[in-house]
Amino acid sequence: MSSNTVGPPVSLLAVPSLDNTFGVILIGTFIGLIMYGLSLYQTFRYFRVYVGDPLILRYTVRCILKCSRYNAFGCLHVYIVYYYVVTNYFNPVALLSGVWSIRVRFGLRMLCSILLKSFLSGASPAHR
Repeated sequence: MSSNTVGPPVSLLAVPSLDNTFGVILIGTFIGLIMYGLSLYQTFRYFRVYVGDPLILRYTVRCILKCSRYNAFGCLHVYIVYYYVVTNYFNPVALLSGVWSIRVRFGLRMLCSILLKSFLSGASPAHR
């Protein structure tokens, strides 16, 4: 009889709880996708009802929609959740480094925010 017993690997013991962090991000992603669907519907209605609006205004609405598509409500947020929750499931080492879409998301969010706030404040050329 050997006194050496085989226990669980050390990496299994150090897995952090993800329900307080990624559970909230996952729920926020679902709610964000619902809101993105509503903005798609509003954009569709805008282009159907307000056909006579100036082209610069229609282009601004299209740019805001594209920004929101690639922003937190669209591809990047879903990819972040997929990367950490599915691809690197049970891999706590992946939590130490940020995925590329986290870094890109902040720049796109800033661009979308500037575009939207300039449009709503009347500083964009669409209001002239």
